[in-house]
Amino acid sequence: MTERLKLTPDQQEAIKPILVAEADKRKTIQDDTTLSPQERHEQIGANHRASLQQIKALFTPEQLALIEQGQKHPGPSPTHPDTAPTTEPSSTQ
Repeated sequence: MTERLKLTPDQQEAIKPILVAEADKRKTIQDDTTLSPQERHEQIGANHRASLQQIKALFTPEQLALIEQGQKHPGPSPTHPDTAPTTEPSSTQ
C-alpha cells in the first residue's frame, strides 16, 4: 500500500497507530467469549470499516482515486486465484 499509493512519511506515521488500535480491538473482540461467532464477525467488520474511514481521511484525492481504481480492477492476487494471471502453454513447432 505504501508504495502503490506513494504515502508520505507523515501519512505512514499517522496510519500506524490506527492499524495498531484496529489490531488491538480485533484481538479483544476475538477473545470475548460472550459473543457469538456472528457477533464477532460483525464487530470485527465494523471495527475494520471504522479504521479504514480514519485512514482514508488521511489520503489525498489522487490516492483515493488510486484506491477506487484498484477496487474496480483488482490486480492478480495469490489469495484470490480468480484474479491470478493465466498462463497458456507455449506451443513448440
